[in-house]
Amino acid sequence: MHCLGHFCQASGQKINSQKTQIFSSKNVDDQLRDDILLHTGFSHVNSLGRYLGANLITGRSTRGHFKHIVQNIQNKLSGWKQQCLSLAG
Repeated sequence: MHCLGHFCQASGQKINSQKTQIFSSKNVDDQLRDDILLHTGFSHVNSLGRYLGANLITGRSTRGHFKHIVQNIQNKLSGWKQQCLSLAG
């Protein structure tokens, strides 16, 4: 926390502990992870989730991880096709 305190002081920013989460790999010892969480007061997450619409994937990528991107492209294409059709056509 000392390092984070220096960062906040130097940057003029504050860390919101309610919004801050910690992700740890499977290789981190459970006791060490619990000690870090206890010391920082942050919460632990099992998945990094999404950031700016992109999945933050840990481990192997699968088709399911990118399904939302394909769906968004299909929706845009179907909307574009409808706009190009005329009533006479």
